[in-house]
Formats: sequence, C-alpha cells, structure tokens
Amino acid sequence: WTPRWITDPMLGGTNFFLYKDILLKFAEEHNDMDLLLRPHPLMFDNFLKTGEMSAEDIAVYRNRVEALPNASFDSEPEYGATFWQSSVLISDISGILPEYFITGKPLIYCASNMILELTDMTKRMLEGCYVVNTPRELFNCLKELKDGKDILAERRGKIAYELFGDSTKASQRIVEELAKG
Repeated sequence: WTPRWITDPMLGGTNFFLYKDILLKFAEEHNDMDLLLRPHPLMFDNFLKTGEMSAEDIAVYRNRVEALPNASFDSEPEYGATFWQSSVLISDISGILPEYFITGKPLIYCASNMILELTDMTKRMLEGCYVVNTPRELFNCLKELKDGKDILAERRGKIAYELFGDSTKASQRIVEELAKG
C-alpha cells in the first residue's frame, strides 16, 4: 500500500486516514496474506507537522502494524524488487502507477477528492485498475483478488500493451539502440 504524504486535494490528497484501519483489519482476518506498507517518505513527518497526527498517534499506528505477524513497513530504499515480489498494489495517485501497471499485476486505485486533472494516460490506465471509493469497496476488492477473481486482467494487459508496447522485449530494444552507437 502506497499512501501519499499530504491530504491537500490541490496536491492530490491521500486516502491514508480512510483506509489505515480497514487494511489492518483485513490483515488480521487474512493471516495467509502479507500487507506491506510503503507510505511516501514524507507522510508521517508531514502529518506531524500539520497536526493531523501526533507523535503518539504515529507510534501507536506503527506499533499496530508491527504487532501483526503479516504486516510491516517496507524500508527498502528502492521499490522495484518489492513491486515484482508483490501480488497487488493499493495506491493513491502516484507517479509509480505506470511502473506497477506494466507488471500486469492487479492495481487498486484509491480515488480521492483531488482537484488535479488526470492525464489521458492515467485515465486510460485506470480502465484496467480496480477503483475504490470506500473502505467496504477496498475490503471487497481485496477479497475478490484473494479468491483469484481478477476480472480486469485481460483488459489491463491490452491497455498496458497499447500504452507501453511489449515490455518483455525492453532489454533487447535497449541493447539494439546502444549498438547503433
């Protein structure tokens, strides 16, 4: 889960406060699945600065996450390996959406009250994503995916090919371009 760092809808907003408890409840009820949280590096500091969370609130939340045997915070500096090892991404609006989208894995987009206009590419990608607006929708979407019901898989693949081409040959194309000198 990659929540954004700021609640201001002019800057994209975040769904952290809407989903922070439901995701931990899901992890508690589905101990056969792991929940990896990767909040934006500025998120907790920003919430502390704005008064949206106190130092105690942050510590309590971190402790709740760490107390679960199947939940943790991702502390790796790079997220690429985490993406490839994951099964699904839950995210607010983010620049990492295209990078995850090309993995072909399910992506749950948490819609927000953001005022920003989405790019045409992002709008197209979202046609292959699960878009949730409430904690119940997120919970139900996760249950469906857990049960192997990825009804958007084929559509996501077509959109990924349309937007990014055949990513399986990316290394080959890079070598060919480098060989051109």
